[in-house]
Amino acid sequence: MSDRPGSATGQSRDLGSQREASPSPDAPAPATAPAPASPDMPASPREGEPLVVAQGLVLRYGKALPPALNGVSALVLPGRITGLVGPDGAGKTSLMRLLAGLMHQQAGSLRVLGLDPATQPRELH
Repeated sequence: MSDRPGSATGQSRDLGSQREASPSPDAPAPATAPAPASPDMPASPREGEPLVVAQGLVLRYGKALPPALNGVSALVLPGRITGLVGPDGAGKTSLMRLLAGLMHQQAGSLRVLGLDPATQPRELH
């Protein structure tokens, strides 16, 4: 076993002696630039813009039930690892449904890639 950070299995391997493989002559050339966006491609983040901005989200499944989401705020930035964790019934799936535009919040504001999933689901997908 290894105490090495990032080792999920506890096993480590010395990579220092391995050489980089040379590309095959038949291999396609690596892409140098992303393909241009087409109308049917999903939105992509603009440089420096957050991926998700949520402020004060409230979602209820019924008037007699407690809110599934009550004042949820979040900021998801590009290049960061973000996790959504919580116990059963905490609202994880409800939040994901809002992010995907499958449901609409009763209060608060939400932007995904600069778009409002409630009013711009086609542009988002």
